[in-house]
Amino acid sequence: IYIKIYFLNTVKFVFPQTISPLCSCSIINTNFGTNSNIPQQLCIPSLAYDQTSIWLTWNKPDIYKNIIDFNIYMNNNLIGNAKNNLIKNTIVGPYFQNFYKNDINNFHTKIFYETFFVNNLQPNTIYKFFVRSVDVNGNESGNSNEIIAKTASNYEKIIDITSTGAKGDGSTLNTLSIQNAINKCSNSTSPFNCKVIIPKGIFISGPIFLRSQMTFELANGAILRATSNSAKFPNQWGNTPISFLNAANGSLTNIRIIGLGSIDGNGWKLSSTVTDELGKQIPVYPKGSASTIKNLGVLAANQVAANGNNYNSRSRLAAFNYVTNLFIGGGLTLINPSMTTIGIADSSNISIINVRFQTYNTNNGDGIDIGRSTNIQIIGNFFDTGDDCIAMGTGCGGNAGKDNPLKCVLIRNNYFRHGHGAPAFGGSIGDWVMDVLVEDSVSFLTDNGLRFKSAPECGAFSGDTTNGHPIVFLLNYPSNPSGGNAKIPTQFSQVNIEQISIDSIKPTKSGSALYIMGSDGNNIHQFIIKIWFVYFKLN
Repeated sequence: IYIKIYFLNTVKFVFPQTISPLCSCSIINTNFGTNSNIPQQLCIPSLAYDQTSIWLTWNKPDIYKNIIDFNIYMNNNLIGNAKNNLIKNTIVGPYFQNFYKNDINNFHTKIFYETFFVNNLQPNTIYKFFVRSVDVNGNESGNSNEIIAKTASNYEKIIDITSTGAKGDGSTLNTLSIQNAINKCSNSTSPFNCKVIIPKGIFISGPIFLRSQMTFELANGAILRATSNSAKFPNQWGNTPISFLNAANGSLTNIRIIGLGSIDGNGWKLSSTVTDELGKQIPVYPKGSASTIKNLGVLAANQVAANGNNYNSRSRLAAFNYVTNLFIGGGLTLINPSMTTIGIADSSNISIINVRFQTYNTNNGDGIDIGRSTNIQIIGNFFDTGDDCIAMGTGCGGNAGKDNPLKCVLIRNNYFRHGHGAPAFGGSIGDWVMDVLVEDSVSFLTDNGLRFKSAPECGAFSGDTTNGHPIVFLLNYPSNPSGGNAKIPTQFSQVNIEQISIDSIKPTKSGSALYIMGSDGNNIHQFIIKIWFVYFKLN
């Protein structure tokens, strides 16, 4: 018996593929209970992709003693290893390479590279990725979790600021022209729907305000420079002038700031340029003070003079308040703020990747200040700052602790050059700082690798795993509590420090590798740290 089966007018059903979620708080873990050498938690940081590229990051495996690198697979095909990719595609990669090249005695702990930049992709296309560990013998582990990612669609609207009248001549004030270009994105429904471009040239501007659902790009050779006219920076809170770049006028969502150009705060006069360890010329700004700012400052001097010589009346370079989903990257350079560089508060899902912070040696020239926010990824950045490279925490005193804490912060594969702390916890941590992972970074010229600073009257603090260089704990840091002293004094607890190396310790010059100073009172609530596998070399 023969049975013939005919398929007529058949329809092939293709089930939609679910795009994997972006990175979340789960990447703060340091042990996943797998007891294996398989990489964990592969994910894409917040908005860290576009039409042709995707950033990947992941956690090292639970067992990593013999691991030396990671292989990345796209659509089941090997596309490269993490170490070579970082050297080729990031600002910090060549600095890492140089650092270990000069470590001729192999003293320093070898960091892992848990970041990969995938480029040359097609718009609006789905890709699958997984990662494998590679051991000293070249053997691969099993697959990490597989993620499904989709590149963005092409922009529907691209606005060059010169089309709205901006002139990159280094003298024309372009505030209105730039803002008009940004406002053309008012109806955008996606950060990949509308893009504003600043082309090559020097564009002078007063404060500008970004909108939701947009990309703000500075082309290679573009400089967006703050005007020196302090009247264009009205005070926002008390005697604090408004920031130069703002995403702070309400609850904003889905903003991307990218490009190979620069945002220049025009805060101080240039003191000099120096040759860094790669032979590159980098700026040095004066270490100003209340007594010298008149002669050393530019916008900073004018702002202080306009506010009755109040030295704290200086603006940030950029402020992001109440923002959900923000990406800053693409090789961007942020330089010369009047005070601090980036301030982030009351925000979530933030990624800052492959950015150059150059504020050395400006007074209070922090790189990134973060408070009352969650799910932050700071990956592959270059810091050469006049104060803390990254400072975490807000709130001090009896009124603190009523707002949301800062939690779930990942700091990975960064190169910390000059800076007071890389990073710093405090000085104000009354609103709590918790669940922070600092790993696989290099501190080269920083005053302190890990800096914990507060005072008992501020209250709060809890930490998670941290890896760094010379470590400072201070519980006598100057404070200005609001609403009286906190009911529960500051506590440094659950701080784990492991697998670090500390070189060039000169006791007569640099002091201790580990320095702990408590309060002179009897009100330290809790102090718990664990330190293991730390290697010291005295000079």
